[in-house]
Amino acid sequence: MPAPPTTPEALAAWARYVEFMVKHFRDRVKHFEIWNEWNISCYWGAKPSAEHYLAVARAAIPVIRKHAPKAKIMLGSWAGFPHGISSWTPAQLAEREKQTLYLAVTRELAREVDEIGWHPFYQTDPARLQRYTADVRALQKWLRDTGFRGHCMVTEWNYRALYPPLTDAEAKRAWCGGFRATEIEKAKYVAQVFTRHTALGLESFFCEMYFPYFAMLDLSLLRRSFDADPISPLQPQAAYYVTRNLATMLDGLEPGELDYLLDGAPPNLESFALKSSDGPALALWLGGHAKDHCDGVAVDVRLKSPCRKAVVYDPLNGVSQELSVTRSGDTALLKGVLARDWPLVIRLFER
Repeated sequence: MPAPPTTPEALAAWARYVEFMVKHFRDRVKHFEIWNEWNISCYWGAKPSAEHYLAVARAAIPVIRKHAPKAKIMLGSWAGFPHGISSWTPAQLAEREKQTLYLAVTRELAREVDEIGWHPFYQTDPARLQRYTADVRALQKWLRDTGFRGHCMVTEWNYRALYPPLTDAEAKRAWCGGFRATEIEKAKYVAQVFTRHTALGLESFFCEMYFPYFAMLDLSLLRRSFDADPISPLQPQAAYYVTRNLATMLDGLEPGELDYLLDGAPPNLESFALKSSDGPALALWLGGHAKDHCDGVAVDVRLKSPCRKAVVYDPLNGVSQELSVTRSGDTALLKGVLARDWPLVIRLFER
């Protein structure tokens, strides 16, 4: 990467560049992000600096506001995420703000941008992400406390299923970690992450959707072929089909409220309430490590609300099935719902 603009002349040139790009794309682009992953040197082009990034952002923001007033402005997405924030004391949080570049800069710019994005994990063992949901909610609260009134997105994350898998030596050299998954396991993790982020009110972007040629990374929903192929065969992985199913299954769903109990739920069962214009929904799955085959655990779903019809949607197999509903007054029971290590979404209907 070239060095970032830091001198008055370079910042003026940067502002002219931003103006040209915004004018060119303003009728087609609804979101402008100011410098992706500016907080790491390989994408900033120098040692990251709060002072220098603030100058770059504040040179761009008024230009975007002037020439594309309807567009949203996104703070440059963070390379990283404050894992563990939900367990920090106020004193620890204050200290981490001082120590963590992207948190310090975010506090400065929170009132000036419309969107904030982060890149929370690449190939990370799910066992290390048990607090991620709580951490996201704690981060959302911190952002509100800084004065941010916009919207958040998870603009990059990834799981891989390389074939052949990485050797132990290759895994140690990989910057993104050595976690391994089969194609079916990757598909399940992809389904979990998309569904969890939807339930947290976050747009979520797998990186990357289509390009299979990054060595050791599998940044794709397509199978990695040989680098020497003159034409890539672009064969879809299982995760491609799961993503396509999820695009339909999660369409229109957002965080919701639902009064429910799960009888027989193991400790690793994850569940989230959702809603749509058609009514409430419930997503559930077994968290932790996924496997190619999962027998599942039967769970009774007790709803403290009237429900006449329930339909469960399965993104792994692309099927839906109506469930048996036992009603008693203003409560309903869905008996023996089989929870496995990929999400099921149960849509609930009062009529």
